[in-house]
Amino acid sequence: MKVILKTLDGYQVAFEAQCSDKIEQLKTKIKNTLGLEPDQQRLIFAGRKLDSTKLLSDYNITDGSIVHIIYRIPCRMVSES
Repeated sequence: MKVILKTLDGYQVAFEAQCSDKIEQLKTKIKNTLGLEPDQQRLIFAGRKLDSTKLLSDYNITDGSIVHIIYRIPCRMVSES
């Protein structure tokens, strides 16, 4: 099945997945495609934050479902010189 990932700015990308995949596996696919570390990703489906340890089927995510991503860019400390 295809799961569609949508960012806040409207960018969309489709990922191939199985109902039996864990959310963690989807996050790894996102990392491999977009370069975002899993701990920087917040995935939302039907208004619920997705738990990495659960399965896509636990959230009734099916073919064509749209999962929203909110990502955090890590802060970098700037040293004064």
